[in-house]
Amino acid sequence: MKDNTKIVSVHSKFDTPIKWYDDGYGPLWVYRNSMGVAGVIRAMNWHDAYDIVLDEILTPIEQNEIPEAYGFYGENAEHAFAIACENEAEMDLTEGYQFQPNSTGTGIVSTDLNGEALDKLDSKLWKDLGLKIKIANIDRETTFCKFCRKEFLIDEMHYHQGTHVCDNCWDERLRITS
Repeated sequence: MKDNTKIVSVHSKFDTPIKWYDDGYGPLWVYRNSMGVAGVIRAMNWHDAYDIVLDEILTPIEQNEIPEAYGFYGENAEHAFAIACENEAEMDLTEGYQFQPNSTGTGIVSTDLNGEALDKLDSKLWKDLGLKIKIANIDRETTFCKFCRKEFLIDEMHYHQGTHVCDNCWDERLRITS
């Protein structure tokens, strides 16, 4: 994808909507679990894409599921978990649970114990999965430099005393005064 485009929608080959997240730059990644495609992500690298999966694609567990995430099961799970918390016991999440990098809700998500994969979405994988991805151009605002009067993208210019200045003019005229 080009930097001046964005994801608008993603659907399966059966026209079922698929969760997606566009971080603005980078290649597309596809997140799959044992049930199939769970999300499409645009991110700079695998690590950023997986953090986005944890934050945006997977749903945080409910409050009543927290004891199970720490390995407490059965009738007295909530009570045993509460005692462990009161005693400040060192606890780790059990297999199949992970913390979200930028937590929402409980801050814990459940991952698929039957397998998950996050792969770069190349043209072969895209065709094999039959994904339908709608992409749109981003209209980026432009303006003219106060000094040279050339047109530039606003987000690539400096803002100085109520007007915009390009990098070249900024370096030549204003760097020493700022």
